[in-house]
This record gives sequence, structure tokens and C-alpha cells, in this order.
Amino acid sequence: PIFTQMPSGVELSFKNPKGFDPDAGAYLNICIPWLRQWSQWHPFSYYNDPRRSGHTCIFMMAFGDWTRQLHQMATNDTKRPVFIRGPVASPYVKAADAENLLLIATGIGVTPALGALQKFQKTRNVTFIWVVADPALLDFYGHMFAGEASVFVFFDGKGTPAFAEESKDYANVSYVPARPDMLKLLVSVLAHHIEKSQTITTVAKLFAKADSYCNRVAPFPLAPAVDTIPEIPVTKNVTMVIADTDDADKHTTQVCWTETQNIASDIESGKLPDTVTLVKQRMEQIEDVRAIKAKLKAMTNDWQQHWGMFYCGGVPPVANMLNNLSAELNMNYRVESFKW
Repeated sequence: PIFTQMPSGVELSFKNPKGFDPDAGAYLNICIPWLRQWSQWHPFSYYNDPRRSGHTCIFMMAFGDWTRQLHQMATNDTKRPVFIRGPVASPYVKAADAENLLLIATGIGVTPALGALQKFQKTRNVTFIWVVADPALLDFYGHMFAGEASVFVFFDGKGTPAFAEESKDYANVSYVPARPDMLKLLVSVLAHHIEKSQTITTVAKLFAKADSYCNRVAPFPLAPAVDTIPEIPVTKNVTMVIADTDDADKHTTQVCWTETQNIASDIESGKLPDTVTLVKQRMEQIEDVRAIKAKLKAMTNDWQQHWGMFYCGGVPPVANMLNNLSAELNMNYRVESFKW
């Protein structure tokens, strides 16, 4: 195992032993025999080591007597023995049940969120929000955010972390040197993705009708990819279907189709904004958060079944706000507060 000292704690990296399954849980119990309290075991969340294949990492923040002693003794990068038990399950195991993930973290709560981010960002729609005050912590983990997830980082500490400049190279990352309006950000994320999903669903139904229309009227090849907008073609059949649509649905269908054409045109010209930019634009447009929440509550497509919201950290106002929001919108919500 390799111990690396940081200003706020110590990172432990170890090679996965035979039979160790990182996907089996989210926590490990750690015992360090060369500390004075040599017989103590402590639980920590873990994540895949981004620098070493087949290795796992744990970050131990210098908070209590045991971790402070470790921090004092690991003055240089060193290899020393450690006993490990696990993995052990945590609330983040339920992330596997959701198609859309909202991962919220404060401070060192980033570590379990990183595990879920690494595991699901290639197969799920993942939004990660981190509020952090330690510049060394941000600089240490910042390079792990580049990828498919939408990442919002809010730095409310002193100084200017190196990540402030580094983040400009990551199209999927938004860096803001201030505390967020968390509630407004969350409803903006939900509104953006749910409305986008509804548009794609409406267009998929539209193409199904167009295909049926073609078969009735005249042969016309139509094989759109209903789960991805760029490949949806513009055809005369869609116009025919819109003309035949009931008046009650005609406006909605026309709006969705027009929006789809605009998105396809932006993709072709390379002008399509990334999701982070679109969510930030949505935040600027929102004047009444209550109205957006009421709109989300009124939706009848059971969107809540496909979303999971997770929080890790020790900030009660954030935990309380998330608990209230999840209850109001009937969302699946799990929290890890490090109260072991």
C-alpha cells in the first residue's frame, strides 16, 4: 500500500488482492498496525485509482485522533502495511437501480460519489455536484472529472485552486468560485433532462406514426434512431402526420418536431451546446423555483422511477434541503452522512 500525505488528509492506494471485488460494496474497514491505536478499525469509502490499473484508493481526512495521528506520521509518500476488510454495502449501492443519477457531495463526501461516477458515467445519465472549500482536495481529485458526466464544481474556500484553470479543458465541467443556489440548480437539472426525454419520446411516437402512414399511402424508407436525436431525418411523412394529428396534440407535436430539427441542425454545424451549458442557461431563465417544482410534480409520466438522488457530506442544511425536495417530488433519495 502507498500512503500519500495531503494538506487535509492522507490517501491510501493499494493493489486489489485476489478475490477482491470493488463492485461488491462502497466501504472498507481499515486497520493500520503501526499507529498507537493499532487495534482500531475504521470505515472509509473507496474509489478506483485513476493512476494505477487494478488499484483502489481511500482518502482519510485528518479529522479525529486516529486520522490526525496518521496524517502526522505519513509525512512522505511511503509503503507500509495495512489490514483491510470488505467491501461493505452503503446507500450508494442503490445507484445501480437508477437510469439517471444526481450525485451531490460536500467536502470529503466526494469519495463515494467518485465511485458511482466512475462506475456509471458511461452507461447512465449522471450529474455530479460538489461543493468544496479545500483547494488541495479539489486539485487532487479534479482531473478525475473529465468524461461523460455533467459536473458542477463550486469552490467556496480561500485562494485560487489550480483546478480553476484546469477545468477550462473539460467541456463537461463547470467551475464556479462561489456557493451554489443548490435548489435552483437541482430543479434546472431535472427540468432539462426530463423535458429532453419527453421530446425524444414524442418524436419517437411521431416517427412510428409516420412509418405507419408510409405503409398505408406509399412505400417510403424510414428507419430513424429513436433514442438519439442526431440521426433523426427530416421527412415529408412527418409533416403529413402532424397535419393528421388531433388538434389537442398538434401543437405539442409540432413544437417537439421543430425543436428536434433545430437540435439536428446545431449538431451538423457543430453548434450544439453541452449539457452543462444548457443547464446553466436554464438556471438563468428560472424566475420562480416553486413554479418549476409544481410543473415537475404535475408530470404524469412517472419520471421519478428512473431517477436516483444521493448525498454524501456533513452539511445539515444541504441534507435537509435534499430531503425536503425528494419528499416533495417523490424521488428516490439516499444519504450517507459519515455518522458511523
